[in-house]
Amino acid sequence: MNVTIVDYNSGNISSVINSFKEAAKNKVNIEVTSDLNKIKSSDKVVLPGQGSFKSCVDALNNINGLVETLNEFAINNNFSGIEYVTTLYEDVMSVRNADMVRAITFWAKKNKELSDQNNIKNVLIMIDEFEALADPNQSNRIKAIENHKMWIDAAAVMNCESVRLNLYGTSNVKIWKELSMESLSELGGYAKKSGINVMVENHGRITSNIPELMKVINGVNMDNVGTLPDFGNFCMAEEGYGSVFDGACEEAYDFYKGVREMMPKAFAVSAKSNDFDLNGYETTIDYTKMLKIVKEFDYTGFIGVEYEGNRLTELQGINATRDLLIKIGQTI
Repeated sequence: MNVTIVDYNSGNISSVINSFKEAAKNKVNIEVTSDLNKIKSSDKVVLPGQGSFKSCVDALNNINGLVETLNEFAINNNFSGIEYVTTLYEDVMSVRNADMVRAITFWAKKNKELSDQNNIKNVLIMIDEFEALADPNQSNRIKAIENHKMWIDAAAVMNCESVRLNLYGTSNVKIWKELSMESLSELGGYAKKSGINVMVENHGRITSNIPELMKVINGVNMDNVGTLPDFGNFCMAEEGYGSVFDGACEEAYDFYKGVREMMPKAFAVSAKSNDFDLNGYETTIDYTKMLKIVKEFDYTGFIGVEYEGNRLTELQGINATRDLLIKIGQTI
């Protein structure tokens, strides 16, 4: 296997090189280069990062043809859409007040430019951190709603289809449902003006209790307010984000029943994985059964890929999940 570590002058990458050499144990060929032809012919590509998103983008753009080559590599590997998770962009998330609006706007315009240049679909933005949408403290909840509106505006700039948000704030089910519906109704109305869907993921706590979640979604009753079913987020513990793969879940909702109950209102789907057997099948989730459920509802949108295991590298896990989706999708 040939692995290329892209050198785009983003800083000192010696630690990246040493880490890969130690992990590879001479089993793969590792080369550090910005040569476009070598990148195109690689089996795998590693793009080292740093703290500043803008600095990385500027450095990439300074090498003629590099961005286009990297996106061509992504397209050729059967990825045609991008999901953005806000917490991954520390330089944007760390800004507050009026400066945050400018930072998010710059970020959105740059991503729109890059996606247009390289024929990549911006699918959705996953909004994290601003999680007080069901907070009984009215001041906190109003602030959370206003912060979410900035990211909805960003999604509109980027021509995304949807945003995903979290409904956290209280463990009291009655209060949670009431406040969740209020926040969703306001954000749904705001997003509708820009043609953006607002989705709630089963993401732990009450949101992984699917009957209660669907009472909220159906209670709002707006055509642009729906769900993002995640194959593996059905742990209902009061801590964490619902993943059943961390080994600490004492009470989980039925995976397949949960996805079936969420699909009528689904605007996107997230295929979560943790490990694979020798035949490439996920060891915890029956992907064939899960995808048949998705197909029952005539879903034809994007399926996001998320790997949470530790046996494979992140890239290997993502690719293994993608390959499994393609293999099963061709047979059902």
